[in-house]
Amino acid sequence: GFTPAKYMIDPAEANENRKVVKDIELAMGDIKKHEVGHVMRLDNVIFPVGRSKINEESYQELNVVVDMMQENPTMVIQLEGHTDYQGDPKENLKLSKERVEAVRKYITSKEVARNRIKTKAFGGTMPLSRDNTPEAHRLNRRVELRILEN
Repeated sequence: GFTPAKYMIDPAEANENRKVVKDIELAMGDIKKHEVGHVMRLDNVIFPVGRSKINEESYQELNVVVDMMQENPTMVIQLEGHTDYQGDPKENLKLSKERVEAVRKYITSKEVARNRIKTKAFGGTMPLSRDNTPEAHRLNRRVELRILEN
């Protein structure tokens, strides 16, 4: 019944017993954080590699965002697009712009006003992980939602 979350653990933070101790706040799945500044990573918004077309598997999570926007009519959000850091930085920036625009287009197609959704693209400049593994690259390719007003 808890909201799913993923955390990157840095081995450099381990203590002398080779353990990493972190406090992790658990939230029930039906409790939504709507505070200004809160950032939600949309882990289930999926795009084909190098493309900005949203996979149908993403619609369920995007519909949760639509519901949140409709339940909070004064909320303004910023969609933030990220790619992995591989390849041409200019192309990555362009791709991240196209992806957040595709997400905004989906949300506005569900009768949420366009002026309530800002976008920002980062390309590969803000990776969550610098590991050169498929999982790390997948983690870096993401869309995040930041609450600007509520």
